[in-house]
Amino acid sequence: MYNVTMSKVKGGDRVRTDIVEGTCVDYPIIGESFSMVSKSLTFGFDLRIIRTSTVKSINKQDKLITFETENSTYCLIINE
Repeated sequence: MYNVTMSKVKGGDRVRTDIVEGTCVDYPIIGESFSMVSKSLTFGFDLRIIRTSTVKSINKQDKLITFETENSTYCLIINE
């Protein structure tokens, strides 16, 4: 599991918050949806699962991954 912080750069609907901190099993992969788990925003629930549409392109620079999906662009920071 990787600790990450994700934010939406442009496009599509909001992710309910500007920044999402959580974990993911894999980094974004072209041709697949990106999924991560974070603390729930809803009282009484433990987890929040975020899933993007299909990843179309990825640009990785050190601890920063920018990736585009079918209708949005996201920035993923790898936390250590």
